[in-house]
Amino acid sequence: MSKSTFARLSIVTFALMAACGGDSGTGPESSATAAEVQGMSEALDAIFADLSFFDHSRPALAALRASETTTESIDESGDCPAGGTVALTGSLTSTETSTTSSVSGTINLRFTNCKAQGNGDIYTFSGPGLTMKIDFSVSETSITFSLKETGTLNWSVNGKSDSCTINITASLDAQGNQKESGTICGRKITA
Repeated sequence: MSKSTFARLSIVTFALMAACGGDSGTGPESSATAAEVQGMSEALDAIFADLSFFDHSRPALAALRASETTTESIDESGDCPAGGTVALTGSLTSTETSTTSSVSGTINLRFTNCKAQGNGDIYTFSGPGLTMKIDFSVSETSITFSLKETGTLNWSVNGKSDSCTINITASLDAQGNQKESGTICGRKITA
């Protein structure tokens, strides 16, 4: 799996933040405006598009090129685009047979003063972090991808800071049909 493929799989739900549009937030997270949620989306996209430190030659990913099952632990960190760090921990299990390839696992993301530009502003993210549960499968006739992402991010921009809960489920099928549901910063999304 190439770095760009992994990055695309990892950030699919962050792109969903743009779908929040003008929905009104509820509860303590309603201080995040639609423009701020859009900015967070762009900033997080920039962070995940730049996971150059992630070692994509690891055996669990290489298993996709052989008929075997491999589970590998992940414990890596790297710089964010405008400063700070992001750490990835967890595990991936890859299975390759003569007719199918699959990757599944859980990856935890922890941000430490992680900065990136979004919507023209610099956003800063800190823990506690996000947990992604990934299931990806490819055969000669189909492709499926599902991701469940949950957690809390502390964020700040232009002197404003808050905490934001993310609870998203996303899926993609062989026909390119993408489905999303859940909440970001108290804003309900469905697509």
